[in-house]
Amino acid sequence: MKKFLALFLALSCVISITGCSEQDKKFVETLRPVQTNTSTSTSTVDLKFNYKEFEKIVDDIESYKIPADGEEYYSEESLNDELEQSKIVDKDGNISVSMIANTKSDPTKNYADGDISLSVGSVSLKLGNVYVRGNDIYYSREYLLNSLTLGGLLVGSNDTESLNEIDELKNNVNKALNGKKYIKVSSGVNPGTGNIVSNYALNTRKEKQIDDFLTIFKDFNSLSVKETENGATFELNSDNYSAFITRTCEYLRARKDSYEQLFGIESSNYDESDAFFDAVIALVNNHSFNNFMETAGLKFTVNDTVGKTDDTNYTDTIEGVFGKDGNDPIGTLTAKTEYTLTDNVTFENIDESVDYMDVMLSLLGVNTVEDAE
Repeated sequence: MKKFLALFLALSCVISITGCSEQDKKFVETLRPVQTNTSTSTSTVDLKFNYKEFEKIVDDIESYKIPADGEEYYSEESLNDELEQSKIVDKDGNISVSMIANTKSDPTKNYADGDISLSVGSVSLKLGNVYVRGNDIYYSREYLLNSLTLGGLLVGSNDTESLNEIDELKNNVNKALNGKKYIKVSSGVNPGTGNIVSNYALNTRKEKQIDDFLTIFKDFNSLSVKETENGATFELNSDNYSAFITRTCEYLRARKDSYEQLFGIESSNYDESDAFFDAVIALVNNHSFNNFMETAGLKFTVNDTVGKTDDTNYTDTIEGVFGKDGNDPIGTLTAKTEYTLTDNVTFENIDESVDYMDVMLSLLGVNTVEDAE
C-alpha cells in the first residue's frame, strides 16, 4: 500500500483542483500563478475546541440510551485530569492552538523554506525552520530541540519526572547531532509512504501538471464551488462530504490509466488502488460516526476561499465550524495564507546533515540504521 498515500494526496488535490464546471475552473485558475512561480507567504492558523462541551454531548447520548450502531460512548476521566493539569486548556475547557509560518517557495523545484512559531494553550514558542528539497524534508537543529522544549512546557511545572526526562532527551539529541545544523527526514524513512512526491510531480512543468489535472477531471463536477468577486469558494459540510468523497473515489477508480503518469503507480498495482478506494468509501460512510453525529445534532462546515488581490498578491482562506446548529460552536478553524509573487527568493544552503533515523537510533544506543538491521 505504500504508494497509495499518493492517491490520498490526490483526493486532497481534488479538493483544491475540483473538476471542470466554470466555478471549478475559477477555483483552480485563481491560484495558478502561486502554484507555478516563486513566492513568499505568511500563513496563520487558529484552532479552538472546547472539550468540556463535547464531553457533555457524549454523556447526553449515553443518557439517551441511543448509542450509534450498538456502540456506547464514554468520557475518559483520566484524560480529563491530565488535560486540566497541563497548560493546554483553560479553566472553561477551551483548547487553543495557533501557528504562524513565513515561507519562501519555488514549486517548480518543490523547494520551500519555512519559519514556524506555535502557541498551544498558554504556551508560545518559536519552533524554528523546516526545509523542503524535492522529496526530502530537513528540520533545523532548533526545530527539533524546541519541539521537545514545547512538550516540557505543556506538561506543567508539577510533573518533575517528565520534565527531567525531556531535559535528558534534549541533551542526548544534542550529542547525536554532533554540532550539525540540519536533520534530514527522507520521505522513504516513514514506513509505508514511499516517495510522497512522484517523479511526474518533480520533473513536469507545473503549468502542464495543472492542465493535466483539468483534463483528467474534465467530466467531474464538484457541485461544491461558488464563484466570488475575486476567486471562488469550495465548501464541504456534514451533509455532503461523504457523497463528494465517494463520487471522487469512483471517478478516479474509473481512470486508472492516469495513475502511472500522475502518481507513479504501475498498472500491476491497480488492484491495490481498488482496495484503497473501498477503504476510503467505507470510512466516510461509516454508520457509527454518521449516527453519532445525527444523534448528537452535530454539524460541521469547512470552506476554502481562494482570491486574487492584484497581479502580485493572492490569498487562500480556510474556515471551519463544528457544533450544534443554533448554538455557540464547539470548535472553530481559521487558516489564512497570503502569497506574494517575487523573483527575489533565495534558499538556505543545506550542507552537512544528520539522518533523523540515525538520531533516533543513537538515543536507543544503536550506531546506524545498518546496525539496527
